[in-house]
Amino acid sequence: MAGSKAKDASMSEFKKDNGWNATRETPYVNWWGIVDGQLPANFRDFDDAGEGIFFDPGRLVDRIERLRSPDRETFRFSKEMKQILEKFGRGSLVPLPKDSKNPHWPKDPDKLPDWITREVMDRLPDDVPNDAVIVGVIDTGVALGHRAFRLGNGETRVISAWQQTAEFHHQSADYLPFGDEWFAGDINGKLRDHSLNRNLNDRLDEDAFNRALRLVEPQRIRGHRDLDHRAAHGTHIMDIAAGGDPASFADAERLRMIVVNLPTQYLHGYAGNFLEFFASYAVVRVFHLAEALWRKNNPERSGGYPVALNFAYGMMGGPKDGSRMLEKLMDLFVTKRKESGLPTSICMPAGNENLAKSVARVQTRPDRWSDPIPWRILPSDRTSNHLEFWSTVTTNSLKDDFDQYAFKITTPTGDHSEISAPRHGAYADLPGGFARLYCLLHPTEDDATHVHFMLAISPTLIIERDAERGAQVVAAPAGIWTIEVRSPRPSELTVYVQSDQSAKVQSNAGLRSYLDHSCYKPYLPNGRIRDTYSYQLGSSEMPVDQEEPDAFVTRKGSHNALATTTSISALAGFRRSDGRPAAYSATSFPPRCPCVHEIQAAYPTDDSPALYGVLAAGARDGSSVAFRGTSMAAAMATRAAANAMLDWTQAGNCAHLGNSDWHDREGAAGELDIARTHPYFGMTMADKTGRGRVLSQEHHRLWRKAPR
Repeated sequence: MAGSKAKDASMSEFKKDNGWNATRETPYVNWWGIVDGQLPANFRDFDDAGEGIFFDPGRLVDRIERLRSPDRETFRFSKEMKQILEKFGRGSLVPLPKDSKNPHWPKDPDKLPDWITREVMDRLPDDVPNDAVIVGVIDTGVALGHRAFRLGNGETRVISAWQQTAEFHHQSADYLPFGDEWFAGDINGKLRDHSLNRNLNDRLDEDAFNRALRLVEPQRIRGHRDLDHRAAHGTHIMDIAAGGDPASFADAERLRMIVVNLPTQYLHGYAGNFLEFFASYAVVRVFHLAEALWRKNNPERSGGYPVALNFAYGMMGGPKDGSRMLEKLMDLFVTKRKESGLPTSICMPAGNENLAKSVARVQTRPDRWSDPIPWRILPSDRTSNHLEFWSTVTTNSLKDDFDQYAFKITTPTGDHSEISAPRHGAYADLPGGFARLYCLLHPTEDDATHVHFMLAISPTLIIERDAERGAQVVAAPAGIWTIEVRSPRPSELTVYVQSDQSAKVQSNAGLRSYLDHSCYKPYLPNGRIRDTYSYQLGSSEMPVDQEEPDAFVTRKGSHNALATTTSISALAGFRRSDGRPAAYSATSFPPRCPCVHEIQAAYPTDDSPALYGVLAAGARDGSSVAFRGTSMAAAMATRAAANAMLDWTQAGNCAHLGNSDWHDREGAAGELDIARTHPYFGMTMADKTGRGRVLSQEHHRLWRKAPR
């Protein structure tokens, strides 16, 4: 505006005080504790998990490892699990429903119960054949009574289901720190109780069954509601990964499931603040129950069941180099099982954030500020927003000039703040009390260090405040925030807008912020959505990069930050009718070398331009719904791995079945098959569809096509 006067910038430095201990909590956990967790809706009826639950994480993990016979090596992951728990204050910073905590859990570390007790061994089913395959499903909204998950006699194929935040009622489940767990016998008993004439093959009162097992929690304001809707993500995923018509499914006896129903969406944290905490326990539970089941049915025989694990979650921000705590935990399980010759598959989605305008590559210099990073935060947003900055430098150079990093942040109201002198485990508050910039250093294994900054912004709309706890929570101004960075030496900074979600499924209270830069072109000249690369039907020419040569905001690097280690297979999506990669399906960074891919393969996630998504089970028995997204691709890949494992025999070492190399080969083989059977399909790039596209083996069951 003519005649306006620029506002003076406030100057501040990073500081360390008792408000944040970087060894005990992540920046996301700290921010939740001072902002989101202080609002009445976020602490009413909730309590922290309590340090007593995880009084000594190392000891707890040691105890739950006592599963294998003395002459065989046990799983050893105490260090990794302890690191995860430590980052969440050993549970003291994790919100849980007050009635979910085990009131009998001992606080004395010498009296902690084993996690696999004699009672657990007794409750595990004894009818699982030795040539069975275990499919692990970690999700929300799994309908345990659905007929797609039953045997021909009406009994369940589910071995166990841990409801992580169910009300703690099962008085004999003292081995659980929180929630409740149902085994096959419990599920079958409830199926009989709520089936017409107690006949397992007759009609099931699904509402009564779901409430009896606390799969639906109408008594809680923020309880599980997924199965009250027409579609439930976990049910849809498990149907693709392991479901089947009990009247005709030949492998029903051999394909069994271990389920972990994660807490409601709210308890993950709006930005996945606590997702790794709950997911880590879920991963441990699945693998240890699979081990315990083999021990029960084969007390004198070495070996184990093949396991295909599906975890259909992800995050945008992170180092994306396999160094996250959850990734290391999965690495350890896969490695140990491979040493024992046991096939193991872990499938996760590549991500659906390709069009979210959530990644930027910024060039920084020591002698001037970088180009401004425009971050648009929407009005009426009831969740916090988070922006991550990542750079990798040599450890030696970092010692000399780390404190020369500086940030200049301008709010939508024109207020400027310059923040300098960063230190590991320190933060700087912006004037106004609605934003905080965190700083962390993450050493790597190759004499380098990740420099990590995270900018957290309060919600732009606060409906209610608590007179005591939430009085200091201040709404942030909506609009474009601009961030400029100066670095000690020329370097590239990768910027991520962290994932954001509402407190409840199907709610729009959490609005996603994005990078609003003029260089980003969302549409092609013909009005169609612009994907990362071109796609030409029937062409043998490689696709053309459709981004600007030096794009500031990019689609590359939008892949799942929780699935970047070689023990995890990340799966992308494409359209079945013409082979076109799904526009929403993430693009990874270009492959570092021809043999290393961030994405392994692609599976159909849409049937056609008019029929989006793929069909699978709805929340109610007999219903089918369409879901789209790379979660469906991960479930199809899980099914492919499980089918391969069903053909596995112990005559040879088949530990490679289902691993990331195996999924790479499946992708390559699938692409060759497509060239033969669908010559009109176009070419794709490896950072979009991995080694190739696979026409799922389940297409006859899932594909919507007219009968002949």
